[in-house]
Amino acid sequence: MNRLIIIQTAAPTYRADFFSFLEKRMNKNFILYSGKKYFQPSVVSDKKINYYEIKNVYFFKRSLLFQAGGLWKNLFSTDIIVLELNPRIISNWIFVVTRKVFKYKTFLWGHAWPQTGEKSWSEKIRNTMRELSSGVIVYSEKQKKGLKKKSPKLKVFTALNALYHEKTLIYKNSDNDEVKNIVYSGRLTKQKKVMKLLKAYADAIDLLDKKANLIIIGSGPLKQKALDFINKNKLKDRVFLKGRIYDKNMLEKIYNTALCSISPGYVGLSIIQSFSFGVPMIVSKNENHSPEIDAVVENQNAVYEERSLTETILKFFNNKDYWISRRAHIKRHSQKNYTIEKMAMPFFEILKP
Repeated sequence: MNRLIIIQTAAPTYRADFFSFLEKRMNKNFILYSGKKYFQPSVVSDKKINYYEIKNVYFFKRSLLFQAGGLWKNLFSTDIIVLELNPRIISNWIFVVTRKVFKYKTFLWGHAWPQTGEKSWSEKIRNTMRELSSGVIVYSEKQKKGLKKKSPKLKVFTALNALYHEKTLIYKNSDNDEVKNIVYSGRLTKQKKVMKLLKAYADAIDLLDKKANLIIIGSGPLKQKALDFINKNKLKDRVFLKGRIYDKNMLEKIYNTALCSISPGYVGLSIIQSFSFGVPMIVSKNENHSPEIDAVVENQNAVYEERSLTETILKFFNNKDYWISRRAHIKRHSQKNYTIEKMAMPFFEILKP
């Protein structure tokens, strides 16, 4: 049996259960290489994940990357190698070109298109990398369909990003009186627009239930700015910064009290986390969302921000009974589609002769 070798820029905590699952299923036939920090230095590898550390060498203000270290002994390996689908990683070009010449299987895992979209000037470069590979693993069925339309002969697999095992996504009824809070989960960065959320909540607070608090999970460079806003607007009894939380049981307790979660900036894995706990989300419009946005079924598990975030929050709370009735459906949909077991399937598929 061929080994599966995955090479990553970083192995953050949210990938821990996924990599652990692959390791348990494949034992010594699974190898993970990773650097310490991603292009965005706030994304770091979790030391609890079992991986071989390699060196990330960044150039031009972290816009390009070369990876050095033990990964290079696998350049001519007959094992299956999975690299990031990211043309900015120079070392990956050496791998895909060399292994293409020697007819070794090399797959790419990541976003189908550049951040700026399918029509971006850099798409030609990305497409060249894809064509040099043995196939690609993307994050959504929509991306898969788009790639198959553009490159019919390209092997394309879908691995929907997931955080939890299927057996852990069992719906438990919450006390409806306890379902009252708003949750934000993610990094406290400019791109995530956490300050927009704080301002919207402050504007809505007098019209919300006095027990409807805002719970913020995460940390980042805007933490102090957020704290200053909370203090200045006397929100210390209504807004709670919890810091980073990865423990599923702790997160479940928080989400069990949430009527909704909110993504004031672009949507990422936080939407999968929210749906996994049966909690609907208010999603911002006109953002360059991550592929996880495809999980949205409007008015079934999420709503888009309307004229203002404040107005959307108030309207959402006015429909409290409806959204509570949707919780079990939302969780069942996640259990069916967004599990670590489902996510792992294409990685086993590419090992087949």
